[in-house]
Amino acid sequence: MSKICKYCGVELSPDMEKCPLCNNLPGKEEPVKDKRKADSFRLMKYTRTLWEAFGVISFAASAFTILINLIIDNSTTWSLYVAGGLMSAWLYYTIYHFARHYVLIWAPAGLAVTLGNLLLIDALSGEISWFLTLSLPIASAIFFLLASFVLIVNQVKYQGFNVLGFALMHIVVFCIACDMFISLHHNIRPLLNWSLFVIVSAIPLAIILLFIHYRLKRYSDLKSFFHM
Repeated sequence: MSKICKYCGVELSPDMEKCPLCNNLPGKEEPVKDKRKADSFRLMKYTRTLWEAFGVISFAASAFTILINLIIDNSTTWSLYVAGGLMSAWLYYTIYHFARHYVLIWAPAGLAVTLGNLLLIDALSGEISWFLTLSLPIASAIFFLLASFVLIVNQVKYQGFNVLGFALMHIVVFCIACDMFISLHHNIRPLLNWSLFVIVSAIPLAIILLFIHYRLKRYSDLKSFFHM
């Protein structure tokens, strides 16, 4: 009579003492470390299966959409938008699944997927009009600042109000970049317009948050400082 491994669910033959997949003893209580290892293995197997299923669904849905478009209109007028969106979603999930802990990998990879999707949308409109002057610089700024924020946050020893302060600083820089890129796209001299309001409102708040974190963290009891 066959046995089932209680850690990974693999069916075992009666003469097997150890599971060949997770290397645990199905009939005995395992140490906590081995149980955690088995749980981690099951989670990795589940997420890998989910990634594979998402990929199959994305490819099948893209092909099916293009086929319907060809049958109805004898062309690919709208199906490429859908296919591009589906494949971009799967590629984003692929990057998250394999490289979410490596900012120097997921940032350029995510940027490449984003730029490819935006280029496809612009090219399908008949000509490349706004990709080079608007989408490329703004998308690059987003991923560059996002990678910078993650690297900075990972380097700080204590994370608190300083994370909000750094986030506001990066948002200010992004707004300035967007303001200038939009001006250049419309052939206007790059000047700070609406981004000035962001600078005036966000920079003081960011400074206050950083001051609270790096100055007041020396106190062991903030309640006594604020008379609470």
